[in-house]
Amino acid sequence: MRQKEKGRTVTTTVAPLNRYSAKPDYIRSRLKAAIVRLAVWGLVPANLAKWMIQHGGLSHV
Repeated sequence: MRQKEKGRTVTTTVAPLNRYSAKPDYIRSRLKAAIVRLAVWGLVPANLAKWMIQHGGLSHV
């Protein structure tokens, strides 16, 4: 069996991204999950949690 002689060389000049910069919604989705979890446990009123999600820019995360 012959080994392949030609092929693409993979070179990258861009610095690797960490998970926070690669996914800017990561922190926002975790924050939204924390707000919902607190509301389910009864530590935050449901109306306040709903207001925080809608007015905090977390409604479409």
